[in-house]
Amino acid sequence: MRDIVFILKVPPPVHGSTMMNKIVAESKQVGFSYSKEYHLESISKNVDDIGKFSLRKIVLIIENYKSLFRKLLNHKPKLVYFAISPKGLAFYKDFISILIVKIFVSKIVYHFHVKGLKQEVENSFLKSILYKISFRNQYGIVLSNSLKNEYESLGFKKLFIVPNGLEDYSLNYKDDRENNFVITFLSNFIREKGVMEFIETLSLLNTENYTYTFNLIGKEGDVSNEEIINKIKDLGLISNMEHFGPAYGDEKFKLLSKSSLFLFPTYYKSECYPLVLIEALQFGVPVISSNEGAISDIVTNGESGFIIDPKNIDSIVEKVKLLYNDKNLQRRMQIEARKSYLSKNSIDKFESKLNNVIVNIMESV
Repeated sequence: MRDIVFILKVPPPVHGSTMMNKIVAESKQVGFSYSKEYHLESISKNVDDIGKFSLRKIVLIIENYKSLFRKLLNHKPKLVYFAISPKGLAFYKDFISILIVKIFVSKIVYHFHVKGLKQEVENSFLKSILYKISFRNQYGIVLSNSLKNEYESLGFKKLFIVPNGLEDYSLNYKDDRENNFVITFLSNFIREKGVMEFIETLSLLNTENYTYTFNLIGKEGDVSNEEIINKIKDLGLISNMEHFGPAYGDEKFKLLSKSSLFLFPTYYKSECYPLVLIEALQFGVPVISSNEGAISDIVTNGESGFIIDPKNIDSIVEKVKLLYNDKNLQRRMQIEARKSYLSKNSIDKFESKLNNVIVNIMESV
């Protein structure tokens, strides 16, 4: 018998929500006063595999349903924690899991890592009905107050806010930013993530003879490595480039520890609560980014960085120049970035808040 069953999608593939689910699965603090069982799912091999049909996936999904049914039958939990995928075709797969859960359990808490549910309801009458069946009189966890209105009309008994948090890796690296101004981009090379706007910003800095280097950290998405490199060469930026391509673990953290600025001009429609910003802030790197999703809840404009219009390159350049030319502002923002991480997005903050939510639900009538 178990008090709680956790349904979690874990890597692979590696992206924000699966990484947070992995943290929950490995946490000793989340639900520590209750007996727990974990149902871990991994269907796609990598990010490119998401949403693609294959016989292998069908077999895995059926096996997952069987495994979930057996665990619920054997443990009869008081609560199910479900890190759900509420959008696209993935929701229909999860809806079958929800129906299985509802056979055994009356209390479900859904943890959401996306935005755009209002649009899903507006675009699909069927989905609006399935959402009501799934969420009415249940509990929800959302990432920020600014995203809460996405869920308020879906019939939840109560909504909780738990911002994402990451382990602090920065303590293992020396701050090495005194002699060079390093501008970093970290994300898959997706056009809407602002990778081309990043390059255009660098080009304008070059025309005014600013001295800097840059890192483009990521893998090919809908923008190819060839297109990016050709653009960098055409604009005469190749001599400024320090790193291009993927970086993981120690290599990635070393690049962040040497960064003066994290520039992420995203206008990605599904942008929600980017973990890359938390990684930058933990290293005390000021962030320039957009108001997409919950970014303005992560980055405080004028304190830990700047919120900009990602399509207004001139405005982005002005913010970069402001930081470049004012060493005191650089230092203040570095301090505020680090403080912001510690106060809002540390792993301890995340696990403590999530555990408090679980206790609150378990003790509710």
